[in-house]
Amino acid sequence: MRGGIGLRRLFFTAWPKFFAASPPMKSINKKPVAPPVYNPFQRQQGIQAKNGIQRKPAVVGPQRPPVIQQKRPVAPPAYRPQPTPKVLQCKQIAPTRPVTPNRVAAPPQQVVHGRKNLIQQKAAPAVNRNTRPNIAAPRSTPSHANNTIQRLVLFTHGPRLRQNNVAESIANMVDFGITKTTLNGSIYPGGTKENFLSALVAPTLRVGRGSLGGVAVSVQSVPVQRVSYQMELPTNGPWTLQVGAANIKVKLANQPIADGVGIPIGPEENGDLTLQVRGLPTNQIFANLVETHEDVHVGDIEVAIDEILKPWDRRLSLFRNQGREFEGMSEMTATARLYEAAGGTPRQVADRFVTRLRQLGMIFHNTDAGQAPNIVYMGRGGDGGNVLEVYLKHRAGLVALHQQKQEEAEERERRERMILSRGQSASLATPVVGSIQGPNGNAYINNDML
Repeated sequence: MRGGIGLRRLFFTAWPKFFAASPPMKSINKKPVAPPVYNPFQRQQGIQAKNGIQRKPAVVGPQRPPVIQQKRPVAPPAYRPQPTPKVLQCKQIAPTRPVTPNRVAAPPQQVVHGRKNLIQQKAAPAVNRNTRPNIAAPRSTPSHANNTIQRLVLFTHGPRLRQNNVAESIANMVDFGITKTTLNGSIYPGGTKENFLSALVAPTLRVGRGSLGGVAVSVQSVPVQRVSYQMELPTNGPWTLQVGAANIKVKLANQPIADGVGIPIGPEENGDLTLQVRGLPTNQIFANLVETHEDVHVGDIEVAIDEILKPWDRRLSLFRNQGREFEGMSEMTATARLYEAAGGTPRQVADRFVTRLRQLGMIFHNTDAGQAPNIVYMGRGGDGGNVLEVYLKHRAGLVALHQQKQEEAEERERRERMILSRGQSASLATPVVGSIQGPNGNAYINNDML
């Protein structure tokens, strides 16, 4: 007991002396640290080992068992048919241009239409005085024109005139049939090439002040180009003509003649003859084959329109709808840039149109179907032999083309009759509701009496 009491006494008496002798402790101010936020979805990043194998990170302390969250099943989306969109017709509102500071309005634009210069009371885009004058690339501005799609190249079938005398065609050394192209009223061949090239109507251009101090040119309207043809064909005969013997001998020598066929005119013969031409198998079929030949040239006109005229008009219409402007230091420079982007000036486009027609015609004439008919027989007849008989026959290629044309026409007529018959059957199968009032007032007729 004494030993225990002595130890306690010694402890309580020595403890204050120990703290009194020890130096005072300095207070350390530490910022409080927030406890970590538990995030059950946070994934632990693995540790990349030297050998490239990813291992799990070492976890210190007790680990909490992973919580497996079961996902609720999601129902598939229900089918909801979309309603048919409705088209609303609204008035076209012209976009307004933002007001830019430090810009001065330019003078009103000038509209060029042919030889007349009309002043349009509409302010041009503002010009920045602090910008160095420089001709930029073509720019686009909002269009105020109507964007309605219209047929800018209108092709229509023209007249077919059966007026040619085949005997006169041989004497004049011209084709038995000819198809002349018309462009806005001008015809070629038949008229001058200069008038035909000038017939392509140019677009109306709008001229104004450019954004960088130059001249801006844009398309205001695109005209409609009207293209057609005039076909001249042989009559159904007879084909006769009074000719000189020496003259017609030279003309016949320039025609395609079958092997073994000679010209029955003597070398010293100078009298007059009656030239009588006949087509095989008949004059009418011969003339119809000439029309088949000319129909190929009609197709060439449509091909040239699709290749030359329509792309040019489409580009001009696009420039008009977009309000695209072409700038230059002068009106001539800006206009040249516009036509260069469109594919050429009106005269250049018309010249390419004529050139393409000539190329397509030459391609067809180099085929068997496009070559001229042969003279298969020539002889003398009449009283005293004053009648020169000439028989013509078309090539086999043209005959095959004509047969194909007839088959296509018959098939087209058969389809049209079938459509008409179906329409009539459907109309007759529809019952009539109520009484039928005739022109004489027979209102008593009903369905039971039909």
